[in-house]
Amino acid sequence: MRAIRKQLITVTLCLLLVPVVQAADKTPDYSKQVAPILKKYCAGCHNEEDREGKLSLESFSALQRGGKSGAALLPGDGKSSRLIRLISGQAKPIMPPEDNPRPTATEIALLKAWIDGGAKGPAGAEPDLRRLLVPSLQPASSGKPITAVAWSPTGKLIAIASYGKIELRNARTQKTVRMLTGLPGKVNAVEFSSDGKRLLSASGVAGLSGLATLWNVRDGRQVQQFKGHRDTMYAATLSPDGKTLATSSYDHQVILWNMASGKPLRKLTGHNGAVYDVTFHPSGKVLASASGDQTVKLWRVDTGQRLDTRSQPLGEQYIVTFSPDGRFLVAGGADNRIRVWRFVSETKPQINPLVYSRYAHEGPIVQLAFSSDGDALLSVGEDRTLKLWEAARFTQVFAYERQSDLVPALAVAPGNRLFTVGRMDGSLETYELKPVAKTTPGATREITVTSIPDDVSSKEFEEKEPNDTPDKAVEITVPARVKGTIHLTGDDRFQDQDLYRFGSKAGEQWIVEVNAARSKSPLDSRIEVLSAEGERIERLILEAVRDSYFTFRGKDSNTSNDYRVHNWRE
Repeated sequence: MRAIRKQLITVTLCLLLVPVVQAADKTPDYSKQVAPILKKYCAGCHNEEDREGKLSLESFSALQRGGKSGAALLPGDGKSSRLIRLISGQAKPIMPPEDNPRPTATEIALLKAWIDGGAKGPAGAEPDLRRLLVPSLQPASSGKPITAVAWSPTGKLIAIASYGKIELRNARTQKTVRMLTGLPGKVNAVEFSSDGKRLLSASGVAGLSGLATLWNVRDGRQVQQFKGHRDTMYAATLSPDGKTLATSSYDHQVILWNMASGKPLRKLTGHNGAVYDVTFHPSGKVLASASGDQTVKLWRVDTGQRLDTRSQPLGEQYIVTFSPDGRFLVAGGADNRIRVWRFVSETKPQINPLVYSRYAHEGPIVQLAFSSDGDALLSVGEDRTLKLWEAARFTQVFAYERQSDLVPALAVAPGNRLFTVGRMDGSLETYELKPVAKTTPGATREITVTSIPDDVSSKEFEEKEPNDTPDKAVEITVPARVKGTIHLTGDDRFQDQDLYRFGSKAGEQWIVEVNAARSKSPLDSRIEVLSAEGERIERLILEAVRDSYFTFRGKDSNTSNDYRVHNWRE
């Protein structure tokens, strides 16, 4: 019995060991096991766009090429492969860098086993390492934020964009004509072609890719797609002749596309931050771009040459546009200002001079739009304010009601009568575009000021106290000369005031003078004109158009000269 029992135990142990040996002999699969590890820890810095150390781990073929330091792996020898030595800390520099997630011992062992097994590539299609692995989250509310709007050239349709879709709505009845669906992520921009037959949209998934889509307005069919950005696409716009497409993205890139072939013409590189907006000059020869690197750049469309970089902004620039006549370039962003430059660099690099810098909103400026005649400019701030500016000197002429939520969508209807806003709470509203008086930039009004001629008869009035309140003001007829004295009340902070009442008709001009300094009086005089009820009359509005400030940067109280002046160039 004892012998039999030992034999049974031995057999059982052997049976348990067999599966373990078989599992150890199985080589890890590149697509299912290896590629996800490389994506998780390596492909963020070692990819085709950002090849640190000239090494890309975004694909199997790129991995085989190696980098600046040579081969990343030695098939059949995981222990000596540079990839394993770096991620296990056996060689410098240790990868991933400090403060970044590191692969576990199990994941390192799996990579080593794959290399030991010959580092075999994918059996079928190459896995896309740019695929995002994100959790599925329910929206915080049932609202459908409106992210972009556009009016058709005829004014019959409005395109209303939101997450993953676009609604084409009859502008008169507000009934939905058709839905355009299947778009990745948030739709950041929509634009009708000049003939109204096509609709262009910009969308994408953050951290993955951007997509520009051209739609047939009549039947809602997708006509073309433009893929080339490695992050979400913020803007897409057609040149005035419809032959060139410009797109921009969070990936710092601007791409010009040939609309006929659908192929990229050239990339415009030079921004060091996300490019939030692009716009063509009315001539179609120049493109402007607004970026998170706090600059606005101008580019020649036919060559890609950079014509100018406007670096006056003090914050990210979210929106840029040309005036309809092409004379001015206007931009706004996180520094709450509308900046206006005179456009001069149409064919060669030139400095485009700053003309105006208007402090416009108490929050970042998110949208700007000219009326089609160019006489007015609309602006929207993150503070939920909506303002109208005349475009001769770019001064505010009207403030609309405070918006119920942030307004990321703004579009002016053809004909200069209406404009539409779309809000994050899903509401859409159309406003009347207030008329703006046409003025010539730089024009001034001349006012002729004259004194009362000596030969004009004027009465003299003596002061009668008390006359320091409106109801006790001394009645006079003009023209007149008044004699009086300003008395101290005992405390020089509370001085006497003398009030005089006279009648005047609308349009009449009167000059009020105080003969104090000329007669050597010590009086520091001040004149104020009140209404018949004694209320102050608004005579002049002072508007701040420039500002500067400085920050202290010292580390302790002993530092006295370590500060920085901001916005001094303006």
